[in-house]
Amino acid sequence: MLKNCFLYIINIIICSWVLCIPGFCSLPNNPGKLIQSLIENAEKYSEKGDFHQAALIWKTILEKLDIEKNPDQVLNAAIHIADAYKKLGYHQKAVNIIQEYESISNKNPQSAQTILFYNAASDIFASLGERDKSILYLQKAAQNARMTKDAYLLINILLNMSIIYKNYHYFGEAQAGLQQCLNLIGQLNNKKEVEKFKPKILVELVRIKFRWDEYSQEEVLKALDKTHKEINKMSECHDKAGLLISICTLAQEMMTPFSDAKQYLIHLIHKGLTDANRIAQKFSNKRLISLCAGQLAGIYEIDKNYEQSFKLTRKAIFYAGNNNPDILYCWEWQLGRLFKATGQVDSAVESYSKAISTLNPIRNEITVGHRNNIDIFNYRIKPVYLGLAELLLEQAESTKQFEKSRQNKYKEVIDVMDLLKKAELQDFFEDECLAHSSSSDSKVSYTVNQNTAIIYPITLLKKLVLLIILPNGIRQITVNVGSSQLMSSVLLYRRHLQTRAENLFMESGPKLYRYLISPMKHLLDEQNIDTIIIAPDGALRLIPFATLYDGKNFLIESYALATIPAFGLTDMKPAKLEHAEVLLGGLSEARMGHIPLPNVKVELQVIQNIMTASTLLQNKKFTIENLTYAFNNKAYAIVHFATHGVFGGTSDTSYILTYNNLLKMGYLETLLKVGRFRKQKVELLTFSACQTAMGNDRAALGLAGVAVKAGVRSVIATLWYVDDEASAAIVKEFYHHIHDSSAITKSKALQKAQRTLVNDMYYWHPNYWGPFMLIGNWL
Repeated sequence: MLKNCFLYIINIIICSWVLCIPGFCSLPNNPGKLIQSLIENAEKYSEKGDFHQAALIWKTILEKLDIEKNPDQVLNAAIHIADAYKKLGYHQKAVNIIQEYESISNKNPQSAQTILFYNAASDIFASLGERDKSILYLQKAAQNARMTKDAYLLINILLNMSIIYKNYHYFGEAQAGLQQCLNLIGQLNNKKEVEKFKPKILVELVRIKFRWDEYSQEEVLKALDKTHKEINKMSECHDKAGLLISICTLAQEMMTPFSDAKQYLIHLIHKGLTDANRIAQKFSNKRLISLCAGQLAGIYEIDKNYEQSFKLTRKAIFYAGNNNPDILYCWEWQLGRLFKATGQVDSAVESYSKAISTLNPIRNEITVGHRNNIDIFNYRIKPVYLGLAELLLEQAESTKQFEKSRQNKYKEVIDVMDLLKKAELQDFFEDECLAHSSSSDSKVSYTVNQNTAIIYPITLLKKLVLLIILPNGIRQITVNVGSSQLMSSVLLYRRHLQTRAENLFMESGPKLYRYLISPMKHLLDEQNIDTIIIAPDGALRLIPFATLYDGKNFLIESYALATIPAFGLTDMKPAKLEHAEVLLGGLSEARMGHIPLPNVKVELQVIQNIMTASTLLQNKKFTIENLTYAFNNKAYAIVHFATHGVFGGTSDTSYILTYNNLLKMGYLETLLKVGRFRKQKVELLTFSACQTAMGNDRAALGLAGVAVKAGVRSVIATLWYVDDEASAAIVKEFYHHIHDSSAITKSKALQKAQRTLVNDMYYWHPNYWGPFMLIGNWL
């Protein structure tokens, strides 16, 4: 779709380019003297980087304009207000402005201001990651620009389009668009317009050349140098300082892959940040001053010049103040790293804790508004929590002689990891309220039942730490395997699990077993543990622990297993499944490109007989409408879906298949929550034919998130698509055990069902039974 859109837009622009008219739309026609004066003031504030004041003035301009008489000027003001809000990080306010004034743009779609309005809308939605909306507005802008033949308009559209394509790694198309922009710049007569566009275009070209393997190091560095010189030609303004900081950030990224050019890059960064700081001081822009000081401190940190780095980091913290929390937490985090590097662990813990306190209220805002399509959460948020956890573990190790203090430190570590896991779920579902969805008590006891152990694997850069909550306390085991090595082992094992030929899991399985189970086996034996609960982190979400193989046996043969999203997000009370109302739904027929599941009929019939299910929706009856009616009219304790399900990297790409549509996770959550208002939660939700992306731990995170967000106590789901005959066999055994014994836990019922297949000559391979996982309450 993206490529087709590119060809569509580029063809429009190429057709228009031949007859370009320079400078057509620099300013709406004949603004009044008062309006003109206000516009000039607003532009001055924008040049200084005071976007708050600029937005206020543009709002005053809007209030003084007559929409009917001056529609172009109204749209011009709306564009500037939306842009100011976007730069301030108020993305929803920017969207609200676009929506409020869109009706005006529709009245005259071919006016220059309407085209710029559509382009601004595209830019804002691109910043929010809403690609389809962004492309829709971009197409409207391009189609209407074709009629004007205006170079200024076409450059705006092409630049926006190119950035979108670059962010989705269509580097060739992005580069072609940017080259067209450079060609069109020759059509502009206005020096300010040339100065506005050319450096931005060159910065984007450098980004492409750096990330695209078509270019050599020499070519990238040459482009970087050329761009730096072009930026220096600009008159001093906020945009110039911002672009200098941008290329310095890019140069810092280059320092690792281009290690032999390190000194050149450091020199460029020093020069660029010094110039940017001069501009920031000139306009008394505290945010820019903070950015310059903080980034330069980061360079000194890399060079281990800690004295200078401390000095500049503290300066960055001072100038960031409380009005810039999005950068303040970065400098508090940086200060923590400096304290750690110089052996000041207690001070490091204090700085990391401050960073997390600053970060938590604004975390959701940080993960939106970035057009560079980098994983902001894993790059800029998760390392702060992991860094604090690692420091607390160091403190715990230093208090070995004081067992109570050490236990308290371990509890602090688990608190931090739970905060991280809640943050990951909130990021996945884009929902700050998710943390309150759990029904567990706010105070966590950190105690477990006899014969049960809860494992917190903490994946750090150079080691794996296993925190084990046992009936007699918390223990720490450190394994000498770094995060990248562990990730490689996990991905290899996952591929082998899903490949039945040649039993390759027997080769890769024992290594993971040695990392994850062997180091703590003696503790499990001492405590007579028969149930292991895992709170997996990162790549470890991609594998079912039940399949871990020691060379002779699978882990499920010795222990019942379950996973939890976090200790503090799990309801620990025993389940009440006696006389439960049961809803069954599923598809055996092929629908919407998905293959048929012929054994679903048998699976649903067996469960209906065992559990005396009151509601069965199958094939044509398994529709969103019928599900809505069922949930609205009865409170169910058990819900079982035997249909294709997909868990992608976001909640929007996660769904289950019904007869007539895709049931997205957001609406499924709404349905599952209905019973809560009747004081009947869903105790058990089962997806017997779902799958997650092989290398995407965020997709696996979505499985856990469904339980937490909808308030479901337990979920049984599959990590990959299972032979539906094997699925029916496991499901049958599980429900038999649940129904026949009220004393059995869900984890042990699933263990018995999986062991039945392990002992079957045809289904013994973990590909058949391994993907079934119990998530949440295991009792």
